[in-house]
Amino acid sequence: MSVSKRSCDVESIGLDTVEFVYRGHVAVADLHAMVEKYKALRAQNGAEKYNIVDTLQVTGVDKELGGILGEVLELFRAGGGEHVIMAATEDFVRMLGRSMSFSAGVKLHLVPSHKAALEKLRELRHGTGG
Repeated sequence: MSVSKRSCDVESIGLDTVEFVYRGHVAVADLHAMVEKYKALRAQNGAEKYNIVDTLQVTGVDKELGGILGEVLELFRAGGGEHVIMAATEDFVRMLGRSMSFSAGVKLHLVPSHKAALEKLRELRHGTGG
């Protein structure tokens, strides 16, 4: 993942996975830019099967965040995506992830680290991670 001053970024990691990284106070303007980049990645690579969401460095979020992230999850689900692997340790972030994934109808896997997220991705790809 490239280092950026934005509070969020998105990048393809393989043809079947997109990774989102959030840090600091996640700002609405950065989310809008991230959604545009996400749409461009999907136009280039096609729909992905898995999302990794790294929230380990999040300290807060703008209130308007829900609708924007809901759009991302809906695009993911509509393209056939089923599994979101979220690296999160903060309770408010974990609750937000649970709520949004439930609303979008995608399966959420909460893990404590980026390393654990990659391991869960391997399990899911090989049909052993449910």
